[in-house]
Amino acid sequence: MRLSVLIPTYQRPEDLTRCLEALSRQQRLADEITITVRDEDTLTRPALEPWLHRLPLQVVTVSLPGVVHALNQGLERCTGDIVTITDDDSAPHPDWLLRIEQHFAGDPQLGGLGGRDAILDNGQFLQPTTTEVGRLYPYGRMIGNHHLGMGPARVVEHLKGVNMSWRRKAIGDLRFDEGLRGKGAQVYFELAFSLAIATSGWRLKYDPAVLVDHFPAKRYGNDQRGKVHLEAVENTSYNYYWAILRYLPAGPRQWAALTWEKMLGTANRPGWLRMILSRARGNSLGIDLYRAAQSGRIAAKTAASHGRS
Repeated sequence: MRLSVLIPTYQRPEDLTRCLEALSRQQRLADEITITVRDEDTLTRPALEPWLHRLPLQVVTVSLPGVVHALNQGLERCTGDIVTITDDDSAPHPDWLLRIEQHFAGDPQLGGLGGRDAILDNGQFLQPTTTEVGRLYPYGRMIGNHHLGMGPARVVEHLKGVNMSWRRKAIGDLRFDEGLRGKGAQVYFELAFSLAIATSGWRLKYDPAVLVDHFPAKRYGNDQRGKVHLEAVENTSYNYYWAILRYLPAGPRQWAALTWEKMLGTANRPGWLRMILSRARGNSLGIDLYRAAQSGRIAAKTAASHGRS
């Protein structure tokens, strides 16, 4: 079984160096490591030079912004039976690839595998607190919590981009959806991909022992961690609604997910009931967030009705 590691990177040479150092210490080394680098990124290429003869690197130059385009260009070059994806601001634990290989070797119906990303927050790594990870409940609520998962491996509905692996046979001709909005992160790209794999008959699992340390670095574009940007809210809402409309089969689960999103949503992309509560409290930001989120949902529904692909 050949293992390919795919890492999109953009102007984070120190983070990328830490990631490559972690990959060089794997108990089971990667058969190939594909790095996608933007053509305008003059910071990254010098940082790669010391690793060209230490690791089985191949560097793919991309000309368009966004993680989705970078991943798709990298996928075209990956030759492994398993394609393992992580971020440049991660540091996989030494047994990371070994555990990934064991999971796929032991379960021929396993299409995708995710693991925990231990996030560094205020100088300490967040500790696991929950078994509720990667769920899309029948009543519509979506749960992430990939960074907080504990307990044994279990079947899930969606994975997280910083720590996800895919069987090449399950991927087939599928690619990450380049119609998703966003100039950098393109939030929920992995949700769309996960739903596409899972609804085609493959199993997805999450194992918190498949572990990477995550050092959240600066994002480029308007989707910044910890900051509110109304265009980013609109884009995120579009992406979530589009992922559900396109990749979750029509039926009760899709209806419940869309209804939950329209009525409740989340704090960052509120639905109608959250907006009413914000208005009652005189919270103008909550109202603005709702308007941006609803604009994204309407645009996604319009795109779906016109058959955009």
